[in-house]
Amino acid sequence: MLGLKIVWRSIIYPKGSLKILALRNEVEEEQNNMEKFLKNAVKKFKESELSVSYTVIDNNDFNTTVNVSMQSLNAPFFKPNIIFASIDTATSNFLYYNKLLLDTKKNSFGMIIFIPFSTASLDIEKSINLWMTNIPADWKDTFSVKNNNLAALVSLLICKNWKGTIDVQILNNNPNLSFSEVDKEDLHTMIRFPKQTQIHLKEGDLLECVKNERNADVNIFNIEQNMQIEDMVKLVNQSRISAIFCADSEFENVLV
Repeated sequence: MLGLKIVWRSIIYPKGSLKILALRNEVEEEQNNMEKFLKNAVKKFKESELSVSYTVIDNNDFNTTVNVSMQSLNAPFFKPNIIFASIDTATSNFLYYNKLLLDTKKNSFGMIIFIPFSTASLDIEKSINLWMTNIPADWKDTFSVKNNNLAALVSLLICKNWKGTIDVQILNNNPNLSFSEVDKEDLHTMIRFPKQTQIHLKEGDLLECVKNERNADVNIFNIEQNMQIEDMVKLVNQSRISAIFCADSEFENVLV
């Protein structure tokens, strides 16, 4: 749970807010443990002057419950715009989360998925690998990095709160896209990366590239089209690094 709370705080501090949707557990002891955790988490966040609240709702069907909750949250003026999920790879039903990805898109929400590696912690909180993929060849003309917006924004937030560093790994398999030194400098400036940020170019298979970059405390990815939870878990397990996966709501633009 420590890693989860670190990620929560690193993303919402100092001006964001968090609404926790907790699904009721039929096992009384597990339910009591969850509520103790939630009360303690809310207390700690409020001590840091962060806006956090939680609601416990009946869990007759995971996807229906979360989908209805998203629809109801569309009503408030300052509605939440991102669904955050943490996946325990040992116990979670991946089918639920694959469907949740589709539901968030239908409801115009972004999604952030945290998958911790079993033996890695986030206690160091220093170095971040941001993986950017499928950048359009005309990205400078259209001011669009496609589905990389939320991943880049999350990287900037976490880097600021960790006082850490970002290494940007651009996976480019598009023969029509070339990245000169000037292009890299322009991307650096337009996204407003910290001064010490390094931008590297990669080619080939994402998994193979990730396996060769094991110098980070966390990997941050965009959720590519047709990417499944199983693919994300494989990236985490084979890199041996915890990861955050981000799906744009289509309202974000890191370049403006």
